[in-house]
Amino acid sequence: MTSQKALAYLSRDPVAHMDMIVPIKRGSAQIIYAGDDGVCIFENKSSAYILTVESLELGKSVISEFTNRGFMVSFHQEFMLELFEEKYYGTKLENYQAVYLQKEKLPIAGNIKIMPIGEQHMGHVITNYDFAVGADYISERIKSGKIFGGFEKGEMFGFVGIHQEGSIGMLKVLKEHRGKGYGAGLIAYATNHQLERKTTPFVQIGTDNEISLAAAKKAGYAVSSSKVYWLF
Repeated sequence: MTSQKALAYLSRDPVAHMDMIVPIKRGSAQIIYAGDDGVCIFENKSSAYILTVESLELGKSVISEFTNRGFMVSFHQEFMLELFEEKYYGTKLENYQAVYLQKEKLPIAGNIKIMPIGEQHMGHVITNYDFAVGADYISERIKSGKIFGGFEKGEMFGFVGIHQEGSIGMLKVLKEHRGKGYGAGLIAYATNHQLERKTTPFVQIGTDNEISLAAAKKAGYAVSSSKVYWLF
């Protein structure tokens, strides 16, 4: 019943809240709070608290229940920033959320091959990925079969992955290979990968990343008007 109540609230705006809906549906979320004024979950795979609340007072009450101080946190209201920034964190990401609500797979054009990569490619990902998520995280994602490399004539031109909490991310096309539609191919592959597993594809994109936002919209993703924040 608690899951149903949480999903009922989050489904009022599924594009804004798909980062919470997906973990609940796949059974990787512990529900910390579910009410008519917000939801908070602990996502087990990523060890992250994710919350959306309608008031600062509720937000304060909900985070008082947090028991793990080594966690990451994601939230949907800017008014929660000050509470978290002062207490625990140094790195902040501010994103829009894009969700693929259709059921049809996306076409992958061009003479390229995309497939899960092995640990022999880990150094390549670490060197070229723009965010410092750590070698252990990248290794775990590779071992889980969740980072996909794009190749043309045997040369790796870029990669994309699925983060632990279920979002598509880690998208990178090397500079010398840009402008060829390879990024769209990687997005399509990751989208289709999620569709095949009966889960809704979603991605979180930096609010200043106009190129990626345009690419997501072109692929048929709906983009939230509200923001999602990560602190870690």
